[in-house]
Amino acid sequence: ATEPASDPSPSPTADAVKACTTANVEVVPVTDKESYGGGEFPQLSMTLTNDGDKPCLINVGTATQSFTITSGSDTWWRSTDCQTEPSDQVVQLEAHQTVSSVTPISWDRTRSAVDTCGGPRPLAPSGYFHLSVSIGGIDSSDSAVFVLG
Repeated sequence: ATEPASDPSPSPTADAVKACTTANVEVVPVTDKESYGGGEFPQLSMTLTNDGDKPCLINVGTATQSFTITSGSDTWWRSTDCQTEPSDQVVQLEAHQTVSSVTPISWDRTRSAVDTCGGPRPLAPSGYFHLSVSIGGIDSSDSAVFVLG
């Protein structure tokens, strides 16, 4: 038996979907409220919008997500400081599509650092805080401001 002849010149395929970039995707930090009373934990999430005219690919897994809370020049908390089992999940974001985080992250109002993951951590004081996010290497251009009471 002979093998079927293979076509030496494959037919041209549609343009391959490229990776999302800061040029075509906007990342926006989201909090469930603008102000939190004592004991209320801010729920942190983000939205991604493909502002481009073509679909693009982005890794939306926890391995590429970062949530950062600051107050002034002081970084209070980072989702990556004590992250366990980061995962990858590459998705195709269609042109002009907006997607949101499926499950918000609850911030327990404590300071984080990689060396304090298992121990006690100081509680954040009352005041104004900023949430910045990053996903798939794309940073949010603005932060979301919220108040802790």
